[in-house]
Amino acid sequence: MRKILISLSVVLCAAPANANDDTRAAAQKAARQMMEDAFVYLGAAYLCQDALGTSHYYAARSAVEQSAILGGKSQTDAVIIADDFDKKIRRDNQKKAPAANDQKCLDSILATQTSLRVSQARFKQARDADN
Repeated sequence: MRKILISLSVVLCAAPANANDDTRAAAQKAARQMMEDAFVYLGAAYLCQDALGTSHYYAARSAVEQSAILGGKSQTDAVIIADDFDKKIRRDNQKKAPAANDQKCLDSILATQTSLRVSQARFKQARDADN
């Protein structure tokens, strides 16, 4: 009987640690997805600058910074992350969408923005489950 109680207490003590590890892993996965979605949103806004102007691009860049801060980065780090994303997007995408593609661009920006908002919500949910 004593061995069973000791085994049970070991299992019960280990369960919260495993749960914490699982929730931390879920939060890390959600954070990675959030930043990937932020990058895609910025990329879509960058590609559509000629069609829609720069306001969507700067809104996306702010969203990247906000996502990084939400993920635990400092304001300074968030600005640098957004700048690094910008440099990568500009380097990898030399051609922008023509001005005639305004509706397609707007649809793309709104879809990527929605994906980011969902990712942010999933991250918040995973982060809060870890506390």
